[in-house]
Amino acid sequence: MLVLDLDLIVTDDLTPLFEGDEPFRILTGVNASNPCPYNGSVWRLDIGYRPDVWSDFSLEAAAAVAHDKFPDDQAWFAHKLPGAAAFGPADGVYAFQKPGWPRGEALPKGGRIVAFPGWRDPSGFTHLPWVRIHWLGEQVAA
Repeated sequence: MLVLDLDLIVTDDLTPLFEGDEPFRILTGVNASNPCPYNGSVWRLDIGYRPDVWSDFSLEAAAAVAHDKFPDDQAWFAHKLPGAAAFGPADGVYAFQKPGWPRGEALPKGGRIVAFPGWRDPSGFTHLPWVRIHWLGEQVAA
């Protein structure tokens, strides 16, 4: 199962993100101000792996684990699945202009997914050709 936030852009084939033996992988290392190592914008889970992650969850349990400004899925995953395998630039998974993103606004070579964590949203970047092509579906002029 591959879980993707709605405010991200798929820019290439996602098939390679399903490969590998890791039963859980999550976007890692892109939070600048939040100390949590994980970002819930992109994660993959083998069905049936670690059912306790789901069965142990409650609003009270989530509030009791270390979190940044408010309890969230990222903190819960970090609590229940520390040291999980990472998605990141080597996989073509990026967070727009966050750690791991090259200088500038161009789509990184090999990018498959671009997440827009926090206040950012693709609608604020429609001046970028790759956003217009991959998010708005505009055709490329020949």
